Amino acid sequence: MSEDPCELTLVAAARALRQGALSSLELTEACLARIAARDSELRTFITLEPERALQAAEAADAGFQRGRELGALGPLHGVPLAHKDLFCRAGRPTTCGSKLWTDFVPGYSASLLEFLEAAGAIDLGSLNMSEFAFHPDGMNVLMGPARNPWNSSHVAGGSSGGSAAALAAGFVFGSLGSDSGGSIRSPAALNGVVGLLPSFGRLRRRGMVVSSASLDGPGPMGRTAADCALLFAVLVGTASAPPLALAGQRLGVPPPATLAGLPAALGAALGTSIDTCAEAGAKIVEVELPDFASLNSLAGIIFACEVAATHADSLRQRAADFTPAVRERLLIGFGFTASDYLQAVEARSAAQADFLARAFAEVDTLLLPSTPDVAPRFADVEARAAEPVLSGAAFDLATPADAGYFTRAINYLGLPALALPCGTSNGLPLGFQLVGRPNADENLLGLGQAFEALTKT
Repeated sequence: MSEDPCELTLVAAARALRQGALSSLELTEACLARIAARDSELRTFITLEPERALQAAEAADAGFQRGRELGALGPLHGVPLAHKDLFCRAGRPTTCGSKLWTDFVPGYSASLLEFLEAAGAIDLGSLNMSEFAFHPDGMNVLMGPARNPWNSSHVAGGSSGGSAAALAAGFVFGSLGSDSGGSIRSPAALNGVVGLLPSFGRLRRRGMVVSSASLDGPGPMGRTAADCALLFAVLVGTASAPPLALAGQRLGVPPPATLAGLPAALGAALGTSIDTCAEAGAKIVEVELPDFASLNSLAGIIFACEVAATHADSLRQRAADFTPAVRERLLIGFGFTASDYLQAVEARSAAQADFLARAFAEVDTLLLPSTPDVAPRFADVEARAAEPVLSGAAFDLATPADAGYFTRAINYLGLPALALPCGTSNGLPLGFQLVGRPNADENLLGLGQAFEALTKT
């Protein structure tokens, strides 16, 4: 092939492999060469397994001819992937980005990794993440934080920042991330890639390290919505969602006052995206959204309590091995009562019903910001990290200018959301998310593909 194979989408790479235009070994070697050239700067990998990957690629190539003859090739046969370091792989360390887990080597693999392997994917290794998936900026002292490939003086975001950065840098063609309040969608937006938060419960969590049982969800990340659709199809065992026509779709957007505090560049990018959908025949409906601040507060209580309970033993036995910011955030959870937690849990069903009745009364899908701005500079993040966080305010997302304001509530409500890029500002990506009703995941993926077809150059 004349073009750099690392620049292919996952769908295009899989097609090229099936057609014999390149081999899995060539593709894997190209990815490893790019990683060797740049990952010392970007720090996307925690564990890279080149020998294992090359052996798997050689085996994939050996199986291509027989597979073609039998019609038995998996949809990801020979395609290099890598995943957030909280999905267990038998025989490989799973650190969750923490010093506490550097010696943990599971004897089992996550169900989702097994599904991808059964589809023929090559696993290059495990990717960087915030410590125990807590930090929205991706800060990590184990390996150092992943850096944004668009500008390495800016963060890749969190907590699935390694996944998003590896995709944007052309190191891999797809990745599994996880999201308890924006941890797939935020880094996807900050790195100009695509990420799906599935409806709660759509994907299996066996073998995934979960900190917040009520909010955590795994999801696919790729360079395009079509890539995410293919990955999601493998993970749920269905056919890949096809593109949907935007014509006739009812798209809900927030009123201008809701977005008034956001940067002008983001507002303009969102406006352009809305206009693109309208020109394609979508009906744009301004909707009054329920109070996101209240929903975020309820989600914050659940998250704080559940992560504190999950890590309580480690806090008692090895508190010094947590970074101060993570330790302080964990301690916040012990400040809530059982009554606080139960009230937040019990309010969930009614909150979802109210949200669906109000926000989706006249629309099929919502279009909302993913993040309030482009990726911040490390210098700004480090300055904020020096501030004390031992207060409930650390979990309050009260205004649209707060990172996570438009994402955390979606986890609380159990809704699916697809993060898509929508332009740049000062050389850094901007993004938005499409939010659907429960189990509308495939519809979101289809709409995402339709939007991409109109905007990709």
